[in-house]
Amino acid sequence: GIDPRESTRAELAEAALREKLLPALEERGYEPHLYTFADGWTPIDLGEDSPNSGIAGDTGEPDAPTSLLQARGVATHLGDAVLGTLAANATRHVTGMVVLGDGRNTGGAPVIDASRRASAAGIPVHGLVIGDSRDEVGLSLELVDVPETIMEDDELAVRLRISVQGLGELDEQPRADVRLEELTAPDDASGRIVDEREERPEPGGTRLTLVAPRSEGSASGEARRHFLVRVPPLPGEVRLDDNELRFSVRVTTQTIRVLYVDGYPRWEYRFLKEFLKRGDANISVRCYLGSASPDFPQEASQDLAPLTSLPTTREELLDDYDVVLLGDVNPRRIGRTEAESEAFIDALFAFVEAGGGLGMQAGELDNPRSYAGTPLETLLPIKLDPAGRAGFGSAETPYRPVLENPSRPHPIVRLIPDIEANRRMFEDEDGLAPFYWFYPVERAKAGADVLLSHPFEENRYGRRPLLVTGHHPAGRTLFLAVDSTWRWNWRFRDTWRQRFWKGAVRWLALGRLKSGDRRFTIEPGRTSYGLDER
Repeated sequence: GIDPRESTRAELAEAALREKLLPALEERGYEPHLYTFADGWTPIDLGEDSPNSGIAGDTGEPDAPTSLLQARGVATHLGDAVLGTLAANATRHVTGMVVLGDGRNTGGAPVIDASRRASAAGIPVHGLVIGDSRDEVGLSLELVDVPETIMEDDELAVRLRISVQGLGELDEQPRADVRLEELTAPDDASGRIVDEREERPEPGGTRLTLVAPRSEGSASGEARRHFLVRVPPLPGEVRLDDNELRFSVRVTTQTIRVLYVDGYPRWEYRFLKEFLKRGDANISVRCYLGSASPDFPQEASQDLAPLTSLPTTREELLDDYDVVLLGDVNPRRIGRTEAESEAFIDALFAFVEAGGGLGMQAGELDNPRSYAGTPLETLLPIKLDPAGRAGFGSAETPYRPVLENPSRPHPIVRLIPDIEANRRMFEDEDGLAPFYWFYPVERAKAGADVLLSHPFEENRYGRRPLLVTGHHPAGRTLFLAVDSTWRWNWRFRDTWRQRFWKGAVRWLALGRLKSGDRRFTIEPGRTSYGLDER
């Protein structure tokens, strides 16, 4: 008899009780007893002409103007109300229970457990839902991953998930225009749009990656960059608090200190050490070439003294380096003596466990084959092929690597901001020069991230991985199964090769530049939950 659009839920509950439910129960000869509940439950009296009833009324809505159900509770412990009502009527012959409310439980015993206990006692629990039963229509943005720290001129890749609720209430699947804006100050209402994507979100969530371009400093002039991600609301969307996200990242000008160890002056060593020495002002390097004679002046950045021996303690590595790159070098002959080699390997293992970055690049002689059975095998993000094949099967057949996730490329393999152009650069004939040789590993380890795969070499685990990243446990690890990125200089000179190695070195260094990195992350399905949800 009242308009639900102009009534509170408490008024609807009282009208249902007075006009429908209580008269029906009394007409059939039931003796009703009534309880109201919030974080507790209390018997209430309807007057001289109506006995108490065993019907629970939800009082979770504040300040409802009703004479019966004063909705001033601070919580809705629905499960406790059911159990308490059962206990209060233990000596009576109770034939059933009716619960009036929106069905939410914000604390106490789970509703399903309380209902099962009542059912086991022969007392069915019926629900009369007060409220709108239609699904709420709306979009929600969730932040999946964003780095806490980036280098001064790094791109920033932001991984998001956008989902839609109430899809059944809409005429068609909606389109969502997701925008990434860079703000001058963290509380600005809007900023400069730096990236945007149009998506068709699914109820379970659709992932996407937005990229903020390189910057030589934050827009605010401080060592932080501030961002806002937003999506316009759908028609009829009421909740707008989950349509935007704000976050900030720290910008560091810290120099990344690299130790590059290789066994002999192969082509990759010659090109890579020159980039590390001169290609990035934020990278400094000391090189150690194992085949060099004792009096050979080892390579190093201009302001660094060259090495005369390998660092053999954890403290030396942590004090002087953020990243260690190992080329095609035998771990048992990496130093000048066997004892020095063992000490370096043990120190390197401890260095990675403490947050250091380790990059290993395959070679035709030793890497990674000779690391089987050493402590560094446990650091590798890949499982070695137990057959121990050297990997010459494709030495005469050119191939181009396949991006494992072309729509959301990892920062290391995002050479171009445009997703499709980036894929073509790796995979198409008019892109980077092809490879010939690679070292076939069995598979990536659980928890590792495959970035590049072989286009046609496969085993029972799928395509052979070519570039894999991982964590162990606070440090970062990388394995590259090819030894000829120098070939990428063909047609493009050193543009993309340097960008690739810069991204790899910077990603490996982030374990030292920020805290909290671990091998695993727990990612919830949503960013917010009701108190009655698990």
